[in-house]
Amino acid sequence: MNISAPLAKKVEIATKAVNGPVAIQTSTATGSTFSAPALATVQGDVAITCGSANLYNLTVIQGNCAVTATTIAAPIIASVAGNLTITSAGISMPNLVTVSGNVNVTGTSSNTVVDFANLSNVGGETEIDADDVNLNTGQPHNSGGNG
Repeated sequence: MNISAPLAKKVEIATKAVNGPVAIQTSTATGSTFSAPALATVQGDVAITCGSANLYNLTVIQGNCAVTATTIAAPIIASVAGNLTITSAGISMPNLVTVSGNVNVTGTSSNTVVDFANLSNVGGETEIDADDVNLNTGQPHNSGGNG
């Protein structure tokens, strides 16, 4: 699935599952949104650039995930089977448990909030540059990451 709408202020898809990569580009202006309220699984890489990303039913990404957004909400996502790279001022993924690759988060404001409350299994390095981080640093982290 490829959506390139760099001027669009609001893009919403009704898809429940994607068997392949997802590439979304919408406006990054304040107030612009990308939402996929029914999307539960992606069998491929995910790349999203938008104002805010709302992925409320997403549970699994079978690939890499790269998001650049003012905020991202994926409250029930449990696993990413690749690398997770996020550039944002607000990240809410409290049920994320497993990232098979690296986790790299770059906060975009002095008040960046990251909620990875259950992230306890990272296959690679963990690097988070943010002001307020909720991260489970218990075992089994497979790396010597700095999370």
